[in-house]
Amino acid sequence: MAEVFTNDPINWLKWVVVFAVLVGSFIISMKIIRKMSYALQGQKKTDAAKKKGYVIPDARLVESRKKYEGMEKRYKAGQHYYGTYEYELDGKVYRYHTYFKHKIPPKTLTLYYKNNPQKPFCMEEYTWNPSGGILYLFFILMPSSLKSICIFS
Repeated sequence: MAEVFTNDPINWLKWVVVFAVLVGSFIISMKIIRKMSYALQGQKKTDAAKKKGYVIPDARLVESRKKYEGMEKRYKAGQHYYGTYEYELDGKVYRYHTYFKHKIPPKTLTLYYKNNPQKPFCMEEYTWNPSGGILYLFFILMPSSLKSICIFS
């Protein structure tokens, strides 16, 4: 350990650069993660729909059913719920089917749509996004990998 921290100014400069790269890459990755989470969580889509006025505020629950997975019938952890909602727009009645993981469907639901009212989406339903996890992992590991590159170069 004494060889690492000597009185040599070049060695100290190297450690200052490593620390600066670590802190800088951490700040940059946090900013990127913040922007990614806004886009991946659907908030961007919802804000665009609100801005255009494509909001259906009171979709009513018509049908709700519970599904168990595997041998978890005895435990609440295995419960999944499906809900069917009806909403009226421009005199036409539409149906929307959704999936809730470990959550009972609410009686009313706020729906949003982009251009077609027959294809709405909501923020309360369960969505699976594995690509977001891979991107998060990359940006979490980026600062330590840059630090390692600086140390061993």
